[in-house]
Amino acid sequence: MIKDLLNKWSKVNLFTRPRRFGKSLNMSMLKCFLEIGCDKTLFERLAISKETSLCETYMGHFPVLSISLKGVSGADFAAARSLLCSTIGNEAMRFQFLLGILGYKNDWYVKSNRESGDGYSDILIKIDSEKIGIIIEVKYAENAQYDSVCRDALRQIKENAYTRELLDSNFSKILSYAIACFRKECRVMLEII
Repeated sequence: MIKDLLNKWSKVNLFTRPRRFGKSLNMSMLKCFLEIGCDKTLFERLAISKETSLCETYMGHFPVLSISLKGVSGADFAAARSLLCSTIGNEAMRFQFLLGILGYKNDWYVKSNRESGDGYSDILIKIDSEKIGIIIEVKYAENAQYDSVCRDALRQIKENAYTRELLDSNFSKILSYAIACFRKECRVMLEII
């Protein structure tokens, strides 16, 4: 599928399938293949790994915005539009403010929207050489409610056990960052485990 898509892609590609037919799985696979900082070992024994030219050109070279419309609903168009804008804004902010800053470190494993614990943390960073892990959760602070939004993000990290993978790998220090953004301002809260 990856080879076919990359050889025949268009400006817009539409994937239609019935419910429970693997759309999300295919989108996750494409994200894992294309996203900057991808884990290339995921594709080692698969047919796509034999396509060396495609892999060198595309694998791990792109920022990927992954947007789910599952939580976008509302009593009216204005409410649904507001939720959609917030969802898109959160995903765009995650890249603008963070991945560009963090991605330059060669010895850091930086992953976005990584399944961890009982959900997906916005950003997971592993510094294996120092056994330090970093979890970053980014939220949009509607009406500049920075403190409450940061506290909610830290609570989400705990409740969804985003640190589980790091704890299971015996990381000695885990930094949990909550970042609340509103327009051009941000607030950051930190908890250290």
